[in-house]
Amino acid sequence: MRAPAWIEAGQGDTALLCLHGVSSSAEVWRPLLPVLAAQGHRVLAWDMPGYGNSQPLALLDFPLLADALAQLLDAAGLARAVIVGHSLGGMIAMEFAARHPQRVTALVLACTTASSGVGQGAARAAFLAQRLGVLEQGGSMAALAGRVLPAMLGPQPPAGLLGRMRRLMAAIPPAAYRAAVEALPDFDRRAALPAFDFPVLCIAGEQDRIATPPTMRRIAERIEGARFEVMGKVGHLAPFEDEPSFAALIGEFPGARS
Repeated sequence: MRAPAWIEAGQGDTALLCLHGVSSSAEVWRPLLPVLAAQGHRVLAWDMPGYGNSQPLALLDFPLLADALAQLLDAAGLARAVIVGHSLGGMIAMEFAARHPQRVTALVLACTTASSGVGQGAARAAFLAQRLGVLEQGGSMAALAGRVLPAMLGPQPPAGLLGRMRRLMAAIPPAAYRAAVEALPDFDRRAALPAFDFPVLCIAGEQDRIATPPTMRRIAERIEGARFEVMGKVGHLAPFEDEPSFAALIGEFPGARS
């Protein structure tokens, strides 16, 4: 299987590899690529397997996603990178850091969690029903986007962001979205966090009701020397609700400097 697809901008001694959430694709990062590249980085954003221009995996789970990310680094000619993960992308970033620590320069974890907290049985069934119910009832990805995305935003999102996010989510193949959602309940990398010996920046959205600031703080507290920041007046889509502030936090993060 070929390496996952990616888009990129800039050049520099430090590479940033950006990972999107379950409801978007590499395109969500496109406006941020030149901003981050202007800080002196080579900046890449992947299409997770099954999303965008990337081939799907026969079986989608977190270890295989981490290995696909290593394959992308090989294809891009990168020995190491700063891994920047939003939401599901942050979970993949933690899995990658646990499986391939020698390839991590630093981690930037935004609006994510180290454990799904779902478990098995009735809780798992309820979680999947909530996330996939529209599709199970014959609805489209566009209909699902209209239901779930508004609750992810803070009180004053930029004009046009909701519409852009809806278009990105509507373009996701339903089978790929389903596979990603079905992998979520099994994720738990809490035990791996204390072993991370590279710089880590944890960023929360003040109004995030999915990966709340206390959730992000707990990740930071498990990693020696990790930095914790809260972006004000934004929700779960914090990096895209306030792109200048998000880029500034990365620019000020010593772990992302050459």
